Amino acid sequence: MYSQDALSLSNVMAFLGFMTAGIAIFYSLFLITCTLSIWFVKVGDVWIISYTLMEIARFPVTAFPPAIRTLLTFIIPVYFVSNIPVAAAMGLVEGGAVLEALLFAALFIALSRVFWLFALRSYSSASS
Repeated sequence: MYSQDALSLSNVMAFLGFMTAGIAIFYSLFLITCTLSIWFVKVGDVWIISYTLMEIARFPVTAFPPAIRTLLTFIIPVYFVSNIPVAAAMGLVEGGAVLEALLFAALFIALSRVFWLFALRSYSSASS
């Protein structure tokens, strides 16, 4: 079922689906880390947290112990964002997993939205 010989249409479609999910997940992670600036003062560079998380994903997932792999793939899904779309393009991921990935991304978007609304309840204007 897996084809690594050529970039087939099904591999491209899986890549695009996983890439869409990856972008949504990264956006959610970025929104969550930036939302922290509502509570913390003097964190103008809070976006660096997201950047640092993505820097971790530069290393192969196999460089980490299994527990850390699970953490970085599903809890703080930086490896999901950086590695899964490429694996799909290579034919290493089943195409049916795209729907699961999109649902996973929708869950992260929902979590970031809930966190944002929670943070807004404690927001007070800087001018008042």
